Amino acid sequence: MHIFGNGDYSITSNGTDVFIKTSIEIFPNNSFLMSKFSLNMSIDSAQLMMTNFMGGDPSLQHLLDFIAQTIPVEAPIMMDLIQESLNFTVTHFINSIVASVFSWDEIVSMIQSCA
Repeated sequence: MHIFGNGDYSITSNGTDVFIKTSIEIFPNNSFLMSKFSLNMSIDSAQLMMTNFMGGDPSLQHLLDFIAQTIPVEAPIMMDLIQESLNFTVTHFINSIVASVFSWDEIVSMIQSCA
């Protein structure tokens, strides 16, 4: 199983323009399910990036929550901006991106076929 997804998003919230480009990759690595997630975001004129950070989930459970938890600790300012601008929790924000790239049924069936 090797999943790729990309997305382009444009959101206006409370007069703030948010442009988001995302790339997600999910792949097996030994007994772990790994995720690699890149996000390039501009909020008005501020440019924010998270690139190529990875994490592993040995249980293959709660995939979307796991992806949300792979956000690195060095990106708290960006997370604050996302939450202030869009009024989203981090988990909801990442879940929204992933859900728009893949349906949950697709993800579950791919995990099951890989297990």
